[in-house]
Amino acid sequence: MKTIIARTSGFCDGVRRAMFMALSAVEGEELATYGPLVHNDQALRFLSLRGVREFPEDPDSAGESFPAGSVLIRAHGVPPECRRRLLASGRKVIDATCPHVANNQRLAREAAAAGMAVIIAADPSHPETLAVAGEAGTNCRLVSSLAEVDELGEDTAAGGILFLAQTTFNAKLFGEMSEAMSRRFKDCRIVDSICLATHNRQEEAERLAAAADILVVVGSRRSANTRRLLEAGKASGKTAILVETASDLQAGDFAGHSVAAVIAGASTPGWITQEVASRLYRLGRPGLGDSLSRLAHFLSESRISTALAAAGLAAAAQQLAETGMVPSLILAGAGYVFFAHVLNRRLPDNPEAARLSPIDSFYQARRRRMLGIAWLSAGSGAALAARSGPAIFSLFLAASLAAVLYALPAPPAPRRIARIRGIFSPRYWAMPIGWALILAAPPAWKSGSLFPGLAAMLMVFFIRLGGALVRDLHDIASDRLLGIDTLSSRLGPGSAGRLASACFAAAALIPATSAIQAAVRGTFAPAWLISVALISLAPGLGQILLERVKNRRLLDASLLQAEVDGMCLLAGLPALAAGIRC
Repeated sequence: MKTIIARTSGFCDGVRRAMFMALSAVEGEELATYGPLVHNDQALRFLSLRGVREFPEDPDSAGESFPAGSVLIRAHGVPPECRRRLLASGRKVIDATCPHVANNQRLAREAAAAGMAVIIAADPSHPETLAVAGEAGTNCRLVSSLAEVDELGEDTAAGGILFLAQTTFNAKLFGEMSEAMSRRFKDCRIVDSICLATHNRQEEAERLAAAADILVVVGSRRSANTRRLLEAGKASGKTAILVETASDLQAGDFAGHSVAAVIAGASTPGWITQEVASRLYRLGRPGLGDSLSRLAHFLSESRISTALAAAGLAAAAQQLAETGMVPSLILAGAGYVFFAHVLNRRLPDNPEAARLSPIDSFYQARRRRMLGIAWLSAGSGAALAARSGPAIFSLFLAASLAAVLYALPAPPAPRRIARIRGIFSPRYWAMPIGWALILAAPPAWKSGSLFPGLAAMLMVFFIRLGGALVRDLHDIASDRLLGIDTLSSRLGPGSAGRLASACFAAAALIPATSAIQAAVRGTFAPAWLISVALISLAPGLGQILLERVKNRRLLDASLLQAEVDGMCLLAGLPALAAGIRC
């Protein structure tokens, strides 16, 4: 099914800020939020897995029985009395109130101090509404429809009126209510306090609904901004449905429709939207294309594609090192990489962890089986490596031991140490280094020549590091949450993108440099030269993937993983096809 994705999907600035504040604060200390941080169950589960607890809202006990550690005020804000009790408790209070909500609180507080009545267009029971209304005191009224505006008495305007809106209120309805307030009350200050993200999403929901046969809104039914998107879609006269995850999609809802549009609420994690878009894309596509898509998903989620990628890079490394094809080392390297990556999931037997990504979901459903196959791969790899001598066998044993140690849960550490640990994450440094050592060091050792061996190791390191950065740039493209613990997130998209480009450029130059060196020495054959030249095409594919991620043209995380692994496999295909011994 043709699927159109809204450009405004993903966390709004206020939600993203609150998420980052929570995840930063929980490093090295206990943290609990006062009530749910955002109205999205998937985002809250993600926080729970990272150690962020939630304390039920109870204004009568917030100051006395709040658990030990820091307390974080959520994006919706809290009433002033609740804030005073939290501060009086003596605990560290972190204020993650959305800046737009905080501005509404300030406006309400100042208006009340000036003797003005505060009228708020809002959902009366929403936490944000209670937080803003609490600043206005007793001279505050809540309205949610034109009829309620008409019911306001003339005495309301005795000291002037401030009329503002909940930040996620229906923009079109607020405009109509503002006109009605202007007609009824002369001394009325109107502030359009609906945040820009809400405006943009509601407008795009209307445009998408007009351009598609059906609008799919992704988000929690408890989220006010998500419900507003659904209302905007239905107002166009088109079919609009609300789903929380891809599992809520029913094929029957799309019967007779050929174009679907997807838009997500401001508190919906990006990976949930990706899964919905991927499921929609596969609807109504039986045949070869669907079969290939399913195969790509299976290969990436089972890590088979990663093992094939290792085989490709091992073959390319052997070609650059000028040792010829050594099939046992290629298979040993693929087995080790599969073992290391399965172990590095480091996920407990936790059903909630399966919701974080398709690869995690696949792993959780087959945890024992995957671990068994991984250990079998490690043993087989070590046995194959032993055929090349004790030095290479010892290298494989040491690398396997390192993979086991990295897979062990990291002990708690102070926040500063935790941040340093995140920058030097094994996912970004030890893994590419491990690939380079296991896949390129053996042929370098066998070649006995310094430059070809070093070139092979650097090529493997750069192409794998660049691929990892591309994959995680994709994860953080919309909400920067799924990849929160990655180097791409810590460096920022711009710096991470430049680093990935530099890696691909270096990986492309190395085969060319090797060819020049071989020409100077007079040691290359024409077929070898063609094979080495083709190896440099693989980093070019990586650069194309990087540009697609920057333009947000990739939505399926599993397919992207398959493409990144395919880039590595491509590097070795010429060498595998040639089967040359130089």
